[in-house]
Amino acid sequence: MSGNKILKKGNSIILYSTRLYILKMFLVVATAFMIWNTRLLYEHGLIVILFSSILMAKPVYGIGYIALIKEIICAVISGIITAGIIELFGADIISCAVSLTIAILVNIKVNWREKLYGGLLVNIYIIGNSISGINTTIEPLTSYMYGIIGLLIGGFIAILFNSLFSTTFFNKLVNNSFKFFIGELISIVKSMMNGLEYEQYHIFHMNTKKFHRVFKDIEWVYSHYEENWNEDKYRQYSEAYDRKKLNNCVHIIMFIREIGVGLFNINTCLMKVDKDKLEEDIKNSIFKKLKEQREFLALLEESLADLNTIPYKASSVSFEKYNDKELSKIEHTLKFMDDILGI
Repeated sequence: MSGNKILKKGNSIILYSTRLYILKMFLVVATAFMIWNTRLLYEHGLIVILFSSILMAKPVYGIGYIALIKEIICAVISGIITAGIIELFGADIISCAVSLTIAILVNIKVNWREKLYGGLLVNIYIIGNSISGINTTIEPLTSYMYGIIGLLIGGFIAILFNSLFSTTFFNKLVNNSFKFFIGELISIVKSMMNGLEYEQYHIFHMNTKKFHRVFKDIEWVYSHYEENWNEDKYRQYSEAYDRKKLNNCVHIIMFIREIGVGLFNINTCLMKVDKDKLEEDIKNSIFKKLKEQREFLALLEESLADLNTIPYKASSVSFEKYNDKELSKIEHTLKFMDDILGI
């Protein structure tokens, strides 16, 4: 998808327009610089404000207040330890290394889910101000205090623009997100088909794991979408988004999921039988079915240009039950999308 990027955070995926992200970063940096220019902090405080705001200014589905609170907790705990170590032992290599190690451990313990590292900036700021040649006039505890202030300011700047962009560009994000997921699933399913056809089972299993991960990402974005749909502050934006278009996205994803699950079950069954003894007509039947699904995937790809329509499908994708006992164990699981949308 031209002009768009993705940002992975654990099992969460954030999709955004590059142009919007550049605009947000420009506004964040400009705001941070204007606040710093009031001389609220010492000169090096600009570093904390800038980097904390940039780290937390995630594209559209961004970081909120809970993450900022965790960042502050990390900074308060690790920062006071760093300031104490520097105050007692000076800013030598060992004390700096120990301080940063403790800061990293605290960050992992408190803030592991968000995977943000703004709390580390305070520790780096304290150490940087204490190293001879950079700034010898600021005491560690003073640096600690101004580092916390800088982190707070940067965090609030990021949250402000996260909120602004998530409401203003709500429709664009939803559109891009589901288009990306569909394209990603189609690509993975194609690779799964290649793995089956050429008996490259290690490639097949690698793509199966990717397939499951994408559905975790879909669940995260879709739940966020439904949450926003029901909140008054998002209603004016979410109601403007075509519900039919969303339903079409979900149906397309359901089709692809069914194909993927069918491929997985065929692969599982094939692994339980002797390939050399497999009847030729069954082999041909499998490859014929794969060809049909490739053609249907091509139609799904074309439908991404206009999500108001989806390829006509009288019934859900099905894999015929083969005569072989093992090959007849083919199941289809669409429960995830059925439960969420109620269709």
